[in-house]
Amino acid sequence: MQNQLFEAALGIARPWYVNGVDFDAAGKTLTIGVDFVAGTRFPAAGAAGVHPVHDTQIKRLRGVVTLTRRVSKLACRSLIKRHVPRISKLRTLRADGSEW
Repeated sequence: MQNQLFEAALGIARPWYVNGVDFDAAGKTLTIGVDFVAGTRFPAAGAAGVHPVHDTQIKRLRGVVTLTRRVSKLACRSLIKRHVPRISKLRTLRADGSEW
């Protein structure tokens, strides 16, 4: 249920999904894991068709999430750990989440 909430909030859709969420209260860091369904084939700029995944790299996208509740305000760093597929040894998909 929690993962689905973050998928909706971030606009993540199949074949992508949130595979875990962790909050470190002491470090004020929210970490959201994003992965894709095994066996997914991806299009690549400059190459016709869709291609199987060669391997993945974990990319970390940093940002700030601000939660406001009436008078109190909590700001924390957010970290998205995303498995970024490579469809060949030379082509890696963008890591910024633009294809979600």
